[in-house]
Amino acid sequence: EMMSGSMIHPGYCAADAIQIGAARLQQQLPRVTPLALCKFVHDNSWHNYWEGGVRHDPHLRAKSLRLFAANGSYKKVLQETGDDINTTDPNQLWGMLIEGSLSKSRRRYMECGHRAIAVTALANRLNISSQHVTLYSRDRVTHHLVELVGDYGPELHDPDYGFCIRQDGKTMAARDIVRARRPAEYFAYSGNKQDHDFIDRLFDLGFFTAASVRCRGVDVLYVADRDADFIKWWRSNQADPSAHQTVVHE
Repeated sequence: EMMSGSMIHPGYCAADAIQIGAARLQQQLPRVTPLALCKFVHDNSWHNYWEGGVRHDPHLRAKSLRLFAANGSYKKVLQETGDDINTTDPNQLWGMLIEGSLSKSRRRYMECGHRAIAVTALANRLNISSQHVTLYSRDRVTHHLVELVGDYGPELHDPDYGFCIRQDGKTMAARDIVRARRPAEYFAYSGNKQDHDFIDRLFDLGFFTAASVRCRGVDVLYVADRDADFIKWWRSNQADPSAHQTVVHE
């Protein structure tokens, strides 16, 4: 399920990026799995200072730590360093990912939303069912992830922080993770057991208190505890108020 080496020829333009990315993934692997797709996106872009590809690159780590320290002003830092990609277009994102796969020095900064968009775009091209997942803590959005259908059903993957959560060796779905509250088995894409401590901290911070899954215009909200005020806030802050919204209490 893992990939290595350069995968895309530099002559491909961004307009072809999703199609070429899909073709090359299929050439490199007997079967493109949710894990392989998410790991490719994670490995060929950068964001957080604790990522394996950033930890071992002093230049990227310094930039990432500066962004982290800037907190709400991080966009200004990105503009100063020339790392603000300023796009959510899937083709452009995949053009950047292709460049990153050719050379580590060409990896571009991407936030959780960019990485989620890139994964779902290529998954759709490969006819892998995918859904955008948003995490909430109280009355704020905390993170964006993706859910893709694998061998045993829906799998929640985080191509930004680089992990999935498993139970009995099977990757769990968003609804099951919210219900479990604190699963015992983590799988970090880096293979570094120390990253499990970071994943555990996400639960301490309440990242998985609630999760909404969007598929074909339907929003489903999974909550660990029913909170009428939060559910009201969630309904009033949906990007598409015409979408059918279902609240599920786990």
